[in-house]
Amino acid sequence: SRSIVGFQGTAKLGSEWGLGGYYMTSSKSETINSVTGDFNYQLYGVKGTYHFEGDARGVYFGALVGISKVKAGNISTSPTHYGLLAGYDKMLGDMFSIGGEFNYIVVGSGSTTYNNASYTVDSFNTLNFAVTGKLWF
Repeated sequence: SRSIVGFQGTAKLGSEWGLGGYYMTSSKSETINSVTGDFNYQLYGVKGTYHFEGDARGVYFGALVGISKVKAGNISTSPTHYGLLAGYDKMLGDMFSIGGEFNYIVVGSGSTTYNNASYTVDSFNTLNFAVTGKLWF
């Protein structure tokens, strides 16, 4: 497991639909085949959400897509990624909420050339759980 931090902004389009952007980053040394090295990634992109009303108020789900920056040792690639998300916002007053969100993201493989040799960073998946605090305008 590893930590991931980031921020996001979403504008609600009416009472149910939302459109926004996000940035997430994760840095950690990993050991693969007895070799330890840095494996870091950043995710930038857009997301669309559907927010439930009525008895399920606060629950939302959506999809995201964007560009990644993956760095494994000295190798750096920029594959695309996509995923699904779901969450809950508990309003504390009119302008602030706390909640949680989880997302499943698939980061594609990427290839690059370094020192006249070709390298490929394989695709990978992430399953992220986040505690959220949101300011509503």
